[in-house]
Amino acid sequence: MRMNKELKSIEDEKGAIQRIAEMDFAELKALVGDLIKNVGEALPYLSHKFVMENASAEQVVRNAREAIEDSTQNGYNYWEHHRRGYFVDDDWDEAPDYSNVQEYFERLAKLGKVRELMKLCDYFVKRCEEQLNVSDDEGDMLCGMQSCVEVVAHAVFDGNLPDSEKLLWEYRRHIGDGFPFLESDYDETLTCWKRTDISTKEWNKVADEIVKDCKKSPAEHDSDLSGRWHYLSIALQNSGRGDEAVDIAIATCTSLEGYQRVVEALYARDRIDEATEWCRKALSNGKGDDWHLDKFKDWLRRFAAERGDWRVAAAYDAAHFVRSPGCDGFFGLEESCRKAGVWKDVRKILLDCLATGEQPLARRDWPLPVPEYGEAQISAKNCPMAETLCRIALREKRDTDMVKWLYVLVGCKTEPAMLRQMWHNQELAFSVAEAISDEMPDEAIRIWKQIIAANCLSAGESYYETIIRALKVMKPTMVRQTGEKSWRDIIANLREEYGRRRNLVKMLDGLR
Repeated sequence: MRMNKELKSIEDEKGAIQRIAEMDFAELKALVGDLIKNVGEALPYLSHKFVMENASAEQVVRNAREAIEDSTQNGYNYWEHHRRGYFVDDDWDEAPDYSNVQEYFERLAKLGKVRELMKLCDYFVKRCEEQLNVSDDEGDMLCGMQSCVEVVAHAVFDGNLPDSEKLLWEYRRHIGDGFPFLESDYDETLTCWKRTDISTKEWNKVADEIVKDCKKSPAEHDSDLSGRWHYLSIALQNSGRGDEAVDIAIATCTSLEGYQRVVEALYARDRIDEATEWCRKALSNGKGDDWHLDKFKDWLRRFAAERGDWRVAAAYDAAHFVRSPGCDGFFGLEESCRKAGVWKDVRKILLDCLATGEQPLARRDWPLPVPEYGEAQISAKNCPMAETLCRIALREKRDTDMVKWLYVLVGCKTEPAMLRQMWHNQELAFSVAEAISDEMPDEAIRIWKQIIAANCLSAGESYYETIIRALKVMKPTMVRQTGEKSWRDIIANLREEYGRRRNLVKMLDGLR
C-alpha cells in the first residue's frame, strides 16, 4: 500500500510539472496568485527567494550569520526527540535544520565571495563544535553540517584564490576541527592536496606556514606534530625541501611515532641505509608496542627487497608467518622464498613444524637467516594446526593430506562430538569433498554423509538447507559409484527418521 502511494505521488508530480510547462503567462500568474492565497508557506518562500536574488553580498553574509546562530543555538538529543515525538504529538522537538545556512553559502559561492565564505565557515564550524559537544546525535546533525562545509570547499577549490590559500584552508579544516566536517578521505573532489599541477613556489608558502604552526607547539606534544606531519611532509617534498623534513623529524623524535616519521622522511629522500639504521634504533628502544614495532620490521623487509636481498626479505616473511600461521600467509611466502632459492626447503620445514609444534627458526637445517628483530615462535600447544594444514593441502591439491587433516580437525572420541566439529567446519568439508570426488569418491561420499548427519542434530531452516545442498552435490558422485537407488535410499531414510520435521520432509520431496 505504501509503495502504491509513493508511486502515485511521483506520477502526480510528473503530471503537475508537465501541466505547468504547458501554461501561458496569464495562467502561470493566476496559479501563483492562487498559491499565495491558499498555501500559507508560499508567500514567505517566494519572498525569501526574491530577497536572495536581489540581496547584496553584505546582506547575504549578515543573513547567513543569523542563520548560523539560529540553527546552532540549541543542543539536540536524538533519543529524546523520538520519544517525545512518538508519544506526545503536541510536544515535538524539531531537529536542527542547516538548510538555510547551506542556501546562503551557495548564494555567496555564486556571487564569488570566497573569502567571506571562508570566514563564515570558520564561525559555522566553531558554533557546530559547541553544539555537537552538548548533543546526543546519531550522525544526522553532522551530515547536515558537512553539506554546508562541502559547499564552501567547492567554492574555495574552484575559485581564483592562490593554490597556497586553498591548500592551507583544507589543512586547517582537518587539523583544527574537532569533528570531520570535511570528509576528503571519502571524496576526492573535496581535496586539492593530491593535485600535481601546483607550483613549487606555492608549496613553499604552504610548507612555511605549517612549519610555523609546528614551532608553536612544544616538541613534547607529539600528537600535535603527528596530526600535522602528513601535510608538512607532503608540502616539504613537493617544494624540494625533503631534507628539511628529515631534519624536523629527527629533531622532534621522542617516541616510536617519531621514529616512524624519520624513517618515512629518509625513505622519501632515497636515503635507505640511514632509514635502515633508524628502524634498528626503534626496534632496540621500543618495548611492548608490537603494533608500531611491526611497522619497522615491515620497513626492513621492504628495504631488503628493494636492495634485491631476497634472503633477508624472505626471512622477515617467514618470521611473520611463524608468528601468525595461516594458509594465505604460507603462500605469501612463496614469491620471496623462490627469489631467494629456498622455497622447497622452507615449505617442507614449515609443514613439518605446523604438524609437530617444532620451532622452524631454531632448526639447524633452516635455510634462511633469523631476523635480528624477528623473535617468532609457533604456538606448540595448538599443533598440529590441522585447519591450516588442510587448507594448504587443498590449495596444493594433495587429496590424501587434505582428507587426513580434515579428520584430525574434526576427530573426537565420540560420534556426536565429531559431528559437532564437522558442523563447525562444514564449509571446509564441502570444499575437501568436492576436491577429492574424482580421485577418492568413496571418501567424498563419506564426508557428505557426515555433513548431513551433523546438520540432522538440530532442527531449523538453515540446517535443512545444508542437508539439501549436500544431497545435491553428492548425487553425481554417488550415482556414478553405487547407482541412483543408494542416493534415493538416503533420502528415504531421512524422511522416515525425521518425518516430524515437516519443512525438512517438504524440501526432501522437492529433490529430483
